[in-house]
Amino acid sequence: MKTPIKKFSRNAFLIGFIGFALSLIIGQAATYGTQQLIGYAVMGGALTMVYFGMATHRDHTLKGKMTIGQGIKAGLTITLFAALGIALADFAYITLVNPEFFQEFGKMSLEVAEEAGDTERMAQIENDMVNYKSYSVFKLGLLGAAFVYFSVTILGAFVSIISAFLLKKK
Repeated sequence: MKTPIKKFSRNAFLIGFIGFALSLIIGQAATYGTQQLIGYAVMGGALTMVYFGMATHRDHTLKGKMTIGQGIKAGLTITLFAALGIALADFAYITLVNPEFFQEFGKMSLEVAEEAGDTERMAQIENDMVNYKSYSVFKLGLLGAAFVYFSVTILGAFVSIISAFLLKKK
């Protein structure tokens, strides 16, 4: 891995891990909607490293020339580290800080479905909450971390592709 990619991958990991951990712990007093906004802001902050890492890689390592393929490869590498940092913070939060997260989130989702009068959704959420009780906290932590990891990876893939087109130079 080239030096700029290492540097920006590390920065993306740290922004993702520290930012997401702080947002989860500090945001406990906030509503779930506010927590989601803060979480997406942290994801966005971590994924800004993709663009800047690709630009630095192009300018310093590739002597100002970068193909779309080289850009996507660099961007995805940085993305995977950002996703890992965020997923590890989510796993630690669910397993150590708030083991009741899935039950609390289920109750909130159930209230929203009740207000909307969506009986089908209510039945699905109640079923999910029963299923959550059958899993260990470790498995729920892995489930949450995997969901977050793949969500960030998908967002980062889009950022990588768009950035590669914007930054390509022949």
